[in-house]
Parts: sequence; structure tokens; C-alpha cells
Amino acid sequence: MRDHVRLIVVVGAVTALTGCTTPSAPSPEPTAGTAAPTTGAEGAPVYPAYEGSWDEWSQDFMTCMRDEGWQIEPGDPNDGISFEYGVVDDDQMDSLMASQDTCNMSVGRIVAPELDDAALTEFYGRLVDHYDCLVSAGFSAEAPPTVEVYIDRQRSGAATWDPMSGVPSEDYTSALSACPRPVFGQ
Repeated sequence: MRDHVRLIVVVGAVTALTGCTTPSAPSPEPTAGTAAPTTGAEGAPVYPAYEGSWDEWSQDFMTCMRDEGWQIEPGDPNDGISFEYGVVDDDQMDSLMASQDTCNMSVGRIVAPELDDAALTEFYGRLVDHYDCLVSAGFSAEAPPTVEVYIDRQRSGAATWDPMSGVPSEDYTSALSACPRPVFGQ
């Protein structure tokens, strides 16, 4: 199966999501990433910190991914900070992930400032509002965890809750049009 792939940056975490859209020209065969990230206590990758703005990081990350052989463009503005890859075959997903690791090691990752519980609770509320919007608009969405679980996941670096992860790929763009993704700090 050939899919377009979206890379979404949510509160400093990168989540790869696939979405079925009309395929464009096939991506060139990418080179496999070579840098292996170090891992932290939870086994999650630890990347160097990026010193610069989100816009600068986005440009540097896209340049690196293009150097790795991937077709990549800025994503839908309703999708927060995101990237849109060209067509990616299922058998290329491991190479895509390796290239992302390479670029995160090379470029670094923006380190979100340490957030207090009040800031995390406020953003959690915005994500719950996003979930409510999606459900009200008739989309399937991933139900929220408790605020305590959400904060614990944020603090531990584990994968965080994203209401859009429950939206079927064929509904992704229309769901974002109906309910734009909240962006932390905006």
C-alpha cells in the first residue's frame, strides 16, 4: 500500500501518522539513516537540543530529510507543526523512521521548556475541547485519558495523547478543517 505520511510535532514530541490521500509522484529511494540515537531510562531516544525557533528547526529538519532522499513539505496549517511526506510504501517505513532518527541526531530537537502542572492542565483542556469538536463533528477520535495520566506521560517522555490519532486516515484532512489542532503556546 502506498500512503502519504504526515509527521506531526505535538508539544515537542514527534508522532508519525499515516494518511491516505491522492498519491503524487513516488519519492526517490531514500538512503537509510545511519545515526542511532542514544536511549534514556524509558528506552526513548535522546536527541541533542536544538537552539533556535520552531520555524528554523522545521527548515533544518526538512533540509536534512531531503538530503536523506525524502520528499517532504510543510504540512497543513490546521495540523499544528507538521510535515507532509510524499508517497511512502509500507516497506519504506523502517527507512523513514531511521532517516528521522538521523535527522533528529543531526539537527537536534527543540526542547520544550519545563512546564508546570497548570500549563499542562490548560493545554490538556484544549486537547479535550479538540476531542469534543471532533466527536461533535461526527469523527472517531481517541478518548482522553485522565488529566493525571496525561501529565504523567508528558513528564515521563512517553507517547502523549492526541485526539487525532483515532481519526481514520481517510477523514484526517476533513477532521482538521472542521477542528484545527491546538498548538501549545498559541
